[in-house]
Amino acid sequence: MRKWGDHYVWICTAILWLKLYAVQRVVFDFKMQGWMDELMIAAGALSSAVLLNAIALFFFKKRPEWGLVTSSAIMSILVVSHVVYFRFFHDFITVSLLVQSGNYSALKYSLFHLIQPWDILLLADTIVLVLLARYKKLSLPSYGIRKKAGALCIVFALCLTFNWTQTISSAEETEASVIDDRFEVVKQAGLVNYQLYDVATLVQRNSKKWFSEEEDFDAVARQMEQWQDDAGYAPLEGVAEGYNVVFISMESLQSFVLEREVAGQEVTPFLNELIKESFYFNEYYDQTAQGKTSDAEFMVETSLFPLSTGSVFFLHAENEYDTLAKTLKEAGYETAVFHANDRTFWNRDQMYESIGYDRFYDVSAFDVNEENTIGWGLNDRDFFEQSLPYLADIPEPFMAKWITLTNHHPFEIDLYPEWRANIQTDDETVAQYFATVRFMDEALRHFFERIRNEEWYERTVFVLYGDHYGLSPHYHEEIKKALGEDEKDAPSELELKKVPLIIHIPGMKGQRLDTIGGHVDIKPTILHLLGLKEDSPVRFGHSLFSVDHPELVVFRDGSFVSKQRIFYGQTCYDRADGTELEPEQCRETAEIAAQQLKLSDEIIYGDLLRFADEDDPDSGRTVPAAPSPMQREQPAQ
Repeated sequence: MRKWGDHYVWICTAILWLKLYAVQRVVFDFKMQGWMDELMIAAGALSSAVLLNAIALFFFKKRPEWGLVTSSAIMSILVVSHVVYFRFFHDFITVSLLVQSGNYSALKYSLFHLIQPWDILLLADTIVLVLLARYKKLSLPSYGIRKKAGALCIVFALCLTFNWTQTISSAEETEASVIDDRFEVVKQAGLVNYQLYDVATLVQRNSKKWFSEEEDFDAVARQMEQWQDDAGYAPLEGVAEGYNVVFISMESLQSFVLEREVAGQEVTPFLNELIKESFYFNEYYDQTAQGKTSDAEFMVETSLFPLSTGSVFFLHAENEYDTLAKTLKEAGYETAVFHANDRTFWNRDQMYESIGYDRFYDVSAFDVNEENTIGWGLNDRDFFEQSLPYLADIPEPFMAKWITLTNHHPFEIDLYPEWRANIQTDDETVAQYFATVRFMDEALRHFFERIRNEEWYERTVFVLYGDHYGLSPHYHEEIKKALGEDEKDAPSELELKKVPLIIHIPGMKGQRLDTIGGHVDIKPTILHLLGLKEDSPVRFGHSLFSVDHPELVVFRDGSFVSKQRIFYGQTCYDRADGTELEPEQCRETAEIAAQQLKLSDEIIYGDLLRFADEDDPDSGRTVPAAPSPMQREQPAQ
């Protein structure tokens, strides 16, 4: 056993290496461009394996066998976590996400449904090592452990040097940055190295606030002025002057379900009707990152981009922001938010204070029980119904936002069983998605039927937008099956990033617009309709009704959609016919996209907007909690 134990370190390292390599090649759908990519993934996986085992041997000199068990256990937990997270979000876990502890209790409901039986295989090596160390009394010789650990460190250094050299060479050839692309970092460095890099990046970025000065804000503002030319606002400027504004954030709603029949039924019959009498933007894209719904809220309010890792709502809730809510408050509006979830979810109780909302009606303001609960909480129909009486307490003009909840992964609903059974897909998640979308659509119909007789309805702008995708590219093939395998109009992976934007102004004729836009454009668009000007140059969006604005949607990974070009998956396409183009033809716009993302990050990480008006210090706003229905007088009817 002792002789065999001499080779045990290398055997354990090889097993760990093979597991990492297999997961990165089979589970994570990296875009491969030849044998060099294969070699880099292998080297990155090997460097991760040897680094972890080297550290374990240094700390477990007397019982190295338990050091290897610990190393394997840590790697197994890391791998399983990333695999489960990637399965739905098509992304990798960051340290920024892990600090969002306030979301754990709710997120575990979705993550539980993402675990698959074969995931246990990812723990197999750890289980075997524990059994050997525990029951077979495997004991490795302590002599030579330092030499073995040193050898592992040398292998780690060689692998890392090779990958770093190839990465720099590739970046110089394409003039692209890979250090902000999590896919490329994991692909080229391995999971462990990626995680260490992520920690270092978080510390470096979050320290920027300590050293920021007013001159940094001035420099950013000057650079942003080049994108603020919104000439051509007429003829809709001020068409809704003095109107109330109602936002409805439609959870996980993607555009591909609108105006479609699946298994013989319309998925969104009400929204299809509303589109005909509204401004409907059919080239509107989801720009969220890891913050999902909170990212969408952040962009709508600030016209800034979300962070590449984590959520602004958690990491920078104490910052100063120029928001839509603050602008409308200055114009005499009362502001309110309705969301039937705990006020701490996505750290909303703190972030809403920075945004400037007057009222926040969270789950404590609603009667939630087993009968009216679907999935994550209060179903959308009851949510709208119970929230309406509170509007009697809110003076006009007001801006009110409803954040729906039913259409949230894992899309659990018991309604429409016969229809779901006829949807042509082998994936239950996809079939359930269409069903919960249908329920949300019916809840919206009920909401509009209830308010159309309200006196304030005719002087209100209604803004309905999808916050982020519900079905990631992981479900692409099953979506095509559900829509009909022979259907030529089945959405591409890029089209899955489209979410609806519907602006309904009662009495105005509906219009379908091909204007390219995203979440950062909503704030200037609404201010345009209300006839309100924004003095601050610190925004990246433009009014979607302006004539001459640059039609450009920038995604957090540096991809973009413009009028002429699409840059997606590190490939340049002609937007008109989808043909692949030389990278050079997308380079200029890609550089603009990268510059905008960089400036937005500088504003957030440096909290630069605190320098925007030194004469107007923070007033100490607070957002009062809305009272529970059991603790307040019956609202006026």
